[in-house]
Amino acid sequence: MRPATLALPAAATIASLIAFTAGPAVAEPPAPPSLPTARVELAALKVAPQHSMNGYSRAKFDIWAKHGHCTTRQAVLARDGKGVVDKPGTCQPAKGSWYSPYDATTITTVSQATIDHLVPLAAA
Repeated sequence: MRPATLALPAAATIASLIAFTAGPAVAEPPAPPSLPTARVELAALKVAPQHSMNGYSRAKFDIWAKHGHCTTRQAVLARDGKGVVDKPGTCQPAKGSWYSPYDATTITTVSQATIDHLVPLAAA
């Protein structure tokens, strides 16, 4: 079984989670646009040439930064999961379920719940 993937836009990840409040997700992903709307929007996209990776270092991104005593990963799992129960005295989920709208998969094994970026860090 492939692990479910929860996604965060890289450029907004840290800024949007600085003042997070752990709780249930309150927003569902938007419905897909109609086919004519999607075609118009896709036609309007401009594909930029590949940029240099000079100066990029993943180490410059503190992707599991602490927010209070919880990591970003723990906060996202708590926010996006259902029935999430933490290990006593920690922010680490012990159980719960997570749904991925990208592949219509629900998982219940914490270690299989992965957090990913919609935009690569190198492009942020």
